[in-house]
Amino acid sequence: MKGFTQIVRNKIKEIGEKGTEIKAAQLAEALNLTSRKDKNPLYRTIQDFVVRGEVKRLRHGVYKYVELPSKNELKSIMWRLLRARKIITIDDLEQLSGASREYVTEWLRMLEKRKIVKRLEDGRCRLINDTVIEPKDNDKAFKYRKIRRKKKREALTALDQASAAIKTAKEALQALDAGNS
Repeated sequence: MKGFTQIVRNKIKEIGEKGTEIKAAQLAEALNLTSRKDKNPLYRTIQDFVVRGEVKRLRHGVYKYVELPSKNELKSIMWRLLRARKIITIDDLEQLSGASREYVTEWLRMLEKRKIVKRLEDGRCRLINDTVIEPKDNDKAFKYRKIRRKKKREALTALDQASAAIKTAKEALQALDAGNS
């Protein structure tokens, strides 16, 4: 089931295909939203898209869909910027790549762990080990695999305990039946 945000996003993509302008009223009509009360969540969602950079406000009530780069594209952009400048700030990466501050910070932290960048006292980051090839972030994948393995072990343990409890209950019922005969 799709949430309201995703429904709005899909409709904006559909209507705003090939860079055409999208009117908020046109979008509301396409989503069968008639009353002001029904339209309010739409307007808030559009505003969220504008803040994220997914939709550009052209003028009051008129917007344009902007395709956001994927996480991999953002990493490539940031990597090229870092390699070109050698010393860069989080603000520079955020503004030039279009990535969120949190994402830039997380990415730089990963590079710092791998001794590819060094954080300077003034908050800038210096490229100290140019690997030429963009480093891949496998830390999260490893972390999530570890979490899934732990959950699987816990589930199997719970199943074993349930099976043992069922076996004990069956034996108790059989003993009761044998005593009643």
